[in-house]
Amino acid sequence: MTCNAVCPAWVLTPWAAKQVEEKAAELQYSFDEAARNYFLTDMPTRRFVETDEIAAGVLFLCSEAAKSITGIALPIDGGCLVV
Repeated sequence: MTCNAVCPAWVLTPWAAKQVEEKAAELQYSFDEAARNYFLTDMPTRRFVETDEIAAGVLFLCSEAAKSITGIALPIDGGCLVV
């Protein structure tokens, strides 16, 4: 048995998009400007994490290749953990 955690950063879900839209309206920014200048500032990649990237991490942790990996937190965060 293994027990691991997957820790993504901002993913452009409907909830996150609503947050960006509200901040864009408040600051009179475009959606992209609000995302880049307010939400993604701590992410070196300056982009939202995509759901398929999270799925790939989960699939790896569920695979035979990861059978000895347990007790970890896998950041899928565009590098924001190291900033």
